[in-house]
Amino acid sequence: MPKPRGGVFRAATRDTRYEAVIVAHSPPNVAWNTPNVTPVIATDEQALDVQRGIYRSARHAGITAYGVETTCHGCRARLGGEHKARCQLPGWVVAFKLTTKADGRRAIVAQVKAGKALAYNLRR
Repeated sequence: MPKPRGGVFRAATRDTRYEAVIVAHSPPNVAWNTPNVTPVIATDEQALDVQRGIYRSARHAGITAYGVETTCHGCRARLGGEHKARCQLPGWVVAFKLTTKADGRRAIVAQVKAGKALAYNLRR
């Protein structure tokens, strides 16, 4: 069976489920660098999907999503961290900010010049 033109990665269809969220929270609807919070999400798997979808859709739109944090609605525990068993308000919220690619690159350069570690390897 022949490979699709452009390789196997180009053959995959783009996931656009969260494109409307990015459009609704970027200019001219909302100013850049405005804190945004999603409604309460029932499960941690769905919250992780929303978090990944925000990063992915922002990248497809040519903007930067930063400060993306998924926390418990009740006890404010981070996703993947210590979650209290007797949480009064179960559910998860995803908080994020959007900015231009140029501002995102400037922030990365400033962080590297300050000697701080990045969440990924720049040389890859």
